[in-house]
Formats: sequence, C-alpha cells, structure tokens
Amino acid sequence: MTRLAGFDLNHLRLTTVETDGAVRVGLEGFLDYDSADHFLAQTTQPLAAIPGLRHLHLDCGALSGVDSMGLAMLLMLHRRPSPPA
Repeated sequence: MTRLAGFDLNHLRLTTVETDGAVRVGLEGFLDYDSADHFLAQTTQPLAAIPGLRHLHLDCGALSGVDSMGLAMLLMLHRRPSPPA
C-alpha cells in the first residue's frame, strides 16, 4: 500500500464516553486493515456490557481516513442486531 501524505496509517485512537443510555466513541487517526479488529472490539464491548444501552454514537470528525476494511467494520457495526427491548 502506498503511504498517503498526511496520514498516519498505524494510528487509531478511540475515546469512549458513557452517558445515560448512550455511548459516544470518538475516532482519531486512520481506520484501516490494521486497526479494524481493535475498533470493532472496542465499539461492540459496550453494546454487550451495558444493559439497556440504546444509542451508540460515533464521532468520526477527527479521522484522517478510512480504507476498505475500515468501511467494512463500520458497516458490520451498523448491521449488528439491536438488543431486545
């Protein structure tokens, strides 16, 4: 893969903030093949661990870029079944 100018392909930082019935995950860096598994694990963990969680918000404003694997992980997260109400 050709390294893109201005992108750090080896860095993704996730910041998680829990509020009443919601979790906000901030993404900073590059969501790519190398960071995709970590991203999916860190974003699905609150869905399983917090009973009654109804909202997961992703703040992608600080992402430098996303490759095809990162996009696949975003779609996989979106397609996850909702927990029973």
